[in-house]
Amino acid sequence: MIRIHPTAIVDPSADLGEDVEIGPFCIVEGETVIGPRTVLQTRAMVRRWTTLGADNNLLPGAILGGDPQHLDYRGAKTELRVGNGNWIGEYVTLHRASNPSLTTVIGDHNYFMAYTHVGHDCHVGNRVIMTNYAGLAGHCTVEDRALLAAFSGAHQGVRIGTMAMLGGGALAGQDIVPYAIVQGIPARPRGLNVIGMQRNGVSAEAREALHEVYRILFLLKLSLPNALEKIRAEVPSLPEVEHVLEFVAGSKRGIARRKEN
Repeated sequence: MIRIHPTAIVDPSADLGEDVEIGPFCIVEGETVIGPRTVLQTRAMVRRWTTLGADNNLLPGAILGGDPQHLDYRGAKTELRVGNGNWIGEYVTLHRASNPSLTTVIGDHNYFMAYTHVGHDCHVGNRVIMTNYAGLAGHCTVEDRALLAAFSGAHQGVRIGTMAMLGGGALAGQDIVPYAIVQGIPARPRGLNVIGMQRNGVSAEAREALHEVYRILFLLKLSLPNALEKIRAEVPSLPEVEHVLEFVAGSKRGIARRKEN
């Protein structure tokens, strides 16, 4: 059964799934889809052209599908798509795309703490954690199980690799390779996210190989092409290693390395 509080405002064109709950003073605009069992707590808002999957929880003040903060945006129909099982904390803002040819995409089972922000055209994977006040500028990509600590942020177009961690207050202006921990302004590698890898089932063999990748990539003071060549020649070709190599090869902003590199 759908439950809508008498003080909520829900556009008749909104498509509500089974057992959706919309709390006091919430607003759901037209041309939206809200999947089964999703809950909107007090004063949460879902704006036009937004699609939510099942089992999402929007805490008080969250705003999903706001207009993109882009100077060229003139009101075109653009989308935000949110998957299943996301926890979206107080006053989180997730913006729609800046252009009809693009889409802001949020995956499944992500955890957005209070006041976090995802800008236009971003792609956030699955089981990502963004802690309080972390923010993504437009066009960023965050791979699965990454963690952005409080007050951290990423410049437009930055990619953050799987299981990477931005420490508190870190600001990334270049891509953050998978499995790395970065810290500082600008963000620089400080080590591997060993605890994150253990918690997420990365094998001991893969962790050992990634330690060697990190040593070659960040500690030997090699040029990037020479570092990649050495990794291919000397490190076992495990899926985790290949993912790092593919990630680096696909970088458009360059990867964050130590200052001496």
